[in-house]
Amino acid sequence: MNDEDMYTWPSTLDVAATAALLVETLSRVAKVFAVIDQQAEARSVGLEMRALTIILFGNPRAGTPLMVSDPTSAFDLPLKILVLEMKDGHTLVQMLRAETFVSRYDVPANSAGVFTGAARLIDSTLLSVSRLP
Repeated sequence: MNDEDMYTWPSTLDVAATAALLVETLSRVAKVFAVIDQQAEARSVGLEMRALTIILFGNPRAGTPLMVSDPTSAFDLPLKILVLEMKDGHTLVQMLRAETFVSRYDVPANSAGVFTGAARLIDSTLLSVSRLP
């Protein structure tokens, strides 16, 4: 996957705080299906990795018609946010772009709204934190 296939945002918070903030924000408007702390899972089997959390979220009312239209779209649904610690210690947030999703599956072009709405919410949430003193 190319960088242009992903929405990407920096976060001024660490991975855990960023993930917690996004879960809190998303849970107000969507269902958070799972939060997976990949670093903790790696440690549970004696391996090390940088902090990395995946948040699975969505709205069955919006996602179900997409999966009915093209069942293989379930590979990218529910929506996923990747929150990761970069080599330099900064936190990055990524999510699949709407255009990439629409190009992958036989779904109506207006399906992009599911992703763009989530992207706007993530953007505004992370922007509000970056403005704090």
